[in-house]
Amino acid sequence: MLFYTGITRSADKILSKMRLNKAILDKIKGEVYQKLDHITDPVILGDLLHRYWFLKKKLNGSVTNKKIDKMYYEMLKVGALGGKIVGAGGGGFLLVACMPEDKKDLRALGYRELPFRLSRFGSRVIFNINE
Repeated sequence: MLFYTGITRSADKILSKMRLNKAILDKIKGEVYQKLDHITDPVILGDLLHRYWFLKKKLNGSVTNKKIDKMYYEMLKVGALGGKIVGAGGGGFLLVACMPEDKKDLRALGYRELPFRLSRFGSRVIFNINE
């Protein structure tokens, strides 16, 4: 599920504070490769997202704030298996993995949910406002 945090920010400002720590980046890559064949399992995906979220915070403390952390922990309490901020962080969107039966409880928290789908073809523009 994808939720809007209600926070806008400058990705450039967040990214300018990023520490490139090869050990942390290698750990992230290794964990994903170990579980890549099982990434469609919500429990495994949730665990990977949760671990990645904490590693990302080690690279840059600006990727989160009290409001985002509160939102994330509320979601964990009602059924989210794990999650992370999408993109640079500091605001924007929170992606969480959950079991289908827990979606109702996550929605009941009242955060704005945005529909999305995963594709084996990667990111594609499906709507262009300039056309």
